[in-house]
Amino acid sequence: MTPRLALLAALLALAGACRLDPAGRCDVRADCSPGLDCLQGICAACGGDFDCSGWERCGGDGLCAPLAGRCDVAADCAHGEYCDATHTCVLRADHCPNVTCGTLERCDPEHHCTLQPGRCNVAADCVAWMASCDTATDRCLFSTVAGDDVLAWGTLAEGTDDRIAVARASAPAKVEVGFDAGSGADARAFVDPITGELVYRHTGDVGGDTLRRFNRDSVVRDPVAALWLHPAGPSGDDELAIDATACPETWSGWLMQGVSGALLYGCPTAGGSLADFFDAAGAARPGLQGLQAALAWTAGDYVLVRDAGGALEVVSPAGAAMAVSGLPAGAHLAYRTHATSFRVALHDDSAGADELWEIDQVTGVAAMAGTYASAPAYSGLGWEVMDSDGSLYGRAYVGVNEVILERSLSPGTTAKIYDEGSMPAGANDFAAATFSPWLRLDRSFLVTRP
Repeated sequence: MTPRLALLAALLALAGACRLDPAGRCDVRADCSPGLDCLQGICAACGGDFDCSGWERCGGDGLCAPLAGRCDVAADCAHGEYCDATHTCVLRADHCPNVTCGTLERCDPEHHCTLQPGRCNVAADCVAWMASCDTATDRCLFSTVAGDDVLAWGTLAEGTDDRIAVARASAPAKVEVGFDAGSGADARAFVDPITGELVYRHTGDVGGDTLRRFNRDSVVRDPVAALWLHPAGPSGDDELAIDATACPETWSGWLMQGVSGALLYGCPTAGGSLADFFDAAGAARPGLQGLQAALAWTAGDYVLVRDAGGALEVVSPAGAAMAVSGLPAGAHLAYRTHATSFRVALHDDSAGADELWEIDQVTGVAAMAGTYASAPAYSGLGWEVMDSDGSLYGRAYVGVNEVILERSLSPGTTAKIYDEGSMPAGANDFAAATFSPWLRLDRSFLVTRP
């Protein structure tokens, strides 16, 4: 007796486990009790691949599942594909590359023709933190106002991580959506200095975490449910910036270069306390091994790091390390590149003041560039990022409401540029006929260019 006939005989003996009348018979898996499949019209658990159809395998749960690229129904296929008569996932005819995209477009990971990063026909094609569209070059332009590249990452619904949104910190009603619950888990992101794309870490991908380049999505109206819906699977159309092949399961620290937008990522060593850094192609970066952290990366290819002992160093393009000198002792608040130097905002323990210092990328010598204006005594205040003028930005609480503060160098002031208490009535009401978004600073952090 063949294995399949023996299996069928055993299945008939177990027919009482099924719900279809006559007992044990079935047309589809749903006719069977949980944990059993419909095999040759009988409810049972598969014992091997030979019990399943040619396009399936027998899983550890005793259920037949499609092989990679094969399918039983369309839901087994990737976005933009359908299940054909041979149980193979096939790209739909109306999706790229079956259709040719325009000169300013790309074929995104979901096989849609979408505008290339940073390209535009009109201003509305650009993300909310870009200033306008230069129609002569078809490129989105950054604002020339310092601080307009400071973004806030938050949500559209308090207490959730599946309605993530991002907006310019000073314009919370101009939000962009297109992130899922696996986005931004490391509370870190950068704005690409060329395209304006937001680059963020995405968790839960097969093979390990990735870095992705944000592609905007829309909140759409469901007329039946009378609700505005956050996009399903919104990170699916976000292109990979890094698939960290050198350490796919465990990579952690990462960094973007000023001006170019190039990327580095760190692979933990020494039990996870230190890291070796690699470029986007997976090549080891000279001089960036066994570090506590990589902090900033200039256009001249110099990197500001903390070495294995925590000392601050500048590493040259050739990999030579030079100790930073002249910097006072104190807690560091934020880092940013500036022309041929690194900017460091810190609390000077000796002077008892918060100051801005610049470190020359070639010599490693630090010089003070200014002292920050006094800051109000808000609860939970923490400084996070710095703009191109050296101003600091941080989040705090006023009562139960979260705020964002901008702190300029003296003789400037500290100003409140965002107040969650100012959210208009009816904002973020997903049941309203018209949807009026407003960024909430829940599960949030601040973002800027490198």
